[in-house]
Amino acid sequence: MDKPIAKRLKEFRMARGFSQQEAGDLSNVRQTDISRMESGTAKFLNDTYIQFLNKEGCNLGWLFSGEGEMIAKEQQHPTSLIENRLEKQIAIMYKRILANEERLLQVEQLCHEQRTKQV
Repeated sequence: MDKPIAKRLKEFRMARGFSQQEAGDLSNVRQTDISRMESGTAKFLNDTYIQFLNKEGCNLGWLFSGEGEMIAKEQQHPTSLIENRLEKQIAIMYKRILANEERLLQVEQLCHEQRTKQV
């Protein structure tokens, strides 16, 4: 992959304040795939991730050519950026809560099975 594009991928993600893991959680793209794209070792860009970047306000012209502004003009209003960021953080926290609840149910099931075997 083109190294300047890889650099701009990382630049945009960091400008939005996302870790690779957070960006992965929000875009449904594995963190390892994001790492490969940002380091330039991926052979191609993940379409799902590009759609996510576009939705987050990335100027795709800037991403692919380096020309123009990083943030698409319609996404530059600071209040909407803050609201979007809060919504994204809530979505990440909700996914983590669901994952923890699932783990808790698994532990409870194992405990129940152990108690049943002891009786």
